[in-house]
Amino acid sequence: MYLKRITLENFNNFEGKHSFEFDKINLIIGKNGSGKTTIGQEAILFCTHGYSERPLGELPTKWLKEKKCKVTTEFEDIKISREYPTSLYVEEDGVENTLTTSADKQNYLTKKFKNIEYFRKFRMLDVKKGINILEQGKTALLKTLFSFHENYFNDVRRSLLEKKRDRELYNKDRAVIYKHSPSMARFNYLDTSILAITEELYSLDKELSIVNQRLSQLHNQKGSVNNNLTTERAQKYKLLQNSRCPTCHRKTEERVKKDLLKQFNTTIVDLDEKMKSVMGSLEEETDLYSYLNKSKKDLQEKKARLSTLRQKLDARIKQKEYKWTDKDLLIMKKAIEEFDSFSNFYIIEWVKILEPLINQVINKIGYNVSFEQDAKGKLDIKLTKNGIEYSYRDLSSGQKLVLTVAFQLAILLEREEEGLIIADEGFSSLDADNLAHIFELFRQLPFQLICVIHRYDDVPEDINVIKLGD
Repeated sequence: MYLKRITLENFNNFEGKHSFEFDKINLIIGKNGSGKTTIGQEAILFCTHGYSERPLGELPTKWLKEKKCKVTTEFEDIKISREYPTSLYVEEDGVENTLTTSADKQNYLTKKFKNIEYFRKFRMLDVKKGINILEQGKTALLKTLFSFHENYFNDVRRSLLEKKRDRELYNKDRAVIYKHSPSMARFNYLDTSILAITEELYSLDKELSIVNQRLSQLHNQKGSVNNNLTTERAQKYKLLQNSRCPTCHRKTEERVKKDLLKQFNTTIVDLDEKMKSVMGSLEEETDLYSYLNKSKKDLQEKKARLSTLRQKLDARIKQKEYKWTDKDLLIMKKAIEEFDSFSNFYIIEWVKILEPLINQVINKIGYNVSFEQDAKGKLDIKLTKNGIEYSYRDLSSGQKLVLTVAFQLAILLEREEEGLIIADEGFSSLDADNLAHIFELFRQLPFQLICVIHRYDDVPEDINVIKLGD
């Protein structure tokens, strides 16, 4: 997918509206601070991925009051416009995309351009910013290469793990064998009985709750009657002791004293009768609570026995699925180990397919590359020149860059990918001959190059130059 045009509106130091046309090979030339990186990297990543290395609020032109900016990128078949604050427009073959939310549109763009990590790693060439995958070390490099085939390997490994779990779960060598007849009719009967007991227990719990409330009320009544009895008897005793009214404490006449004693006796008799009634009810409710509680306990024990029987019967019924042995489990564990070992071997062999493509490029600088697996299973890069073996560390920065370009383009070619490649100051370490060689490489391959560079003399006619002033 080739980029045809970028339009900036108040983006970074580009005040107003500016458009830039692109061809297959493009050089963006200018002094420091003239906006080369803004065009060649920042605008593209912001528009396609909503990505910026700095806060998005810093992207609009600083000296304008209104903090708004817009970038539009036009590719061969898709047009993207992104604004700050958030707004995203996607048009395909002249027709606006029907997706409604910005999140859905971004997911669509991510599928088309891959995620930002992939884009930076395989669509950008910049040794200074650490986007050189050969600089990551053996382990990280192997992991990066593995990511191309990760979905396939994960699917296979997931399938193997499921088979291993099946052999662990239905391993007859480790199973507890029950003697019960594997009868589904019996299992269903137990299931029905347990359900009926569960419902009965639920009813008992409700009834126990009601009885418990009544017991609580009766205990409160008993306490209240008992308090009243104590009070009445105490007052009667005081009256008998000193012939004084228990309320006003005055000396009472004999006639009044007799009337008061009569009232006390009547009240005490009534309270005694009430206490007997409360105690009778309390005894009845206590007996009922004990009976219900015992019934509940009996049912719980019965349910536990039936549940144990059902569990054993269920295990017995499932034992017909116990077809695996410890030997089968061992085989599956070994298969997973072999598969993990094969994964590394596969990646190494896959990289060897890239060797001819890479060597077509680096032969120009006199080297030949091969990839091997070292003693620890890591990817090792072997370089030879005039029969002498070199390591990657022996290369100059320019030679490393040529090898990196060759490696990344070979990976994309093997994956049948094409389109945009960005080199933001990534080619500064190349001399004129190697830079010309890189340009020739892009002429022959299905990739578009956008190269940011300070200066370049004697630019070939077929290279598009975007020259920026101060």
